[in-house]
Amino acid sequence: MTGELSVYRFFADGNWELVERFADHRTAVRTATALTDSVSAKIGLTARVIIMDDMDFTSFEWIRGRGLVFPTPDTRGK
Repeated sequence: MTGELSVYRFFADGNWELVERFADHRTAVRTATALTDSVSAKIGLTARVIIMDDMDFTSFEWIRGRGLVFPTPDTRGK
């Protein structure tokens, strides 16, 4: 399953952008991690980062102030 993931960044003002498209798992996670560790996230411009698959299922969600909210601790690694 390569090339089927997209990474989106949502800004505090309600706008969003598609950051990565048709990414493999490694690239999508690296991109999402870079976004959540960025200066933009630290100062509050980036409010949310998600990874979605080609069927529009969310497989990763980070929200500023809450951290990684999905997958939940009880479902990680399954």
